[in-house]
Amino acid sequence: MSSWNPDRPSARYCTILTGHTSTVEKAAFNPSKETELCSVDSDGNAKFWDVKTKAVVNEVTGLGFALTLAWSPDGQTLIVGNKVSI
Repeated sequence: MSSWNPDRPSARYCTILTGHTSTVEKAAFNPSKETELCSVDSDGNAKFWDVKTKAVVNEVTGLGFALTLAWSPDGQTLIVGNKVSI
């Protein structure tokens, strides 16, 4: 997964984050911590990244087929939406 600053589209400002073993479905920055990014994958894993160090600082597993995520405005809560098989 790559993240970059849209105000600086040059590739030298791109950050490569490796660690997911399946397709990343969604990623979003924490609105209250500019260096924290969360990403979810189709295997049901949410990874919390420090984009400055490129390290996974926390991980939640077993979320099902995670499709989307959204932070609360204060950055304290994250909701993950997943695909449910009926």
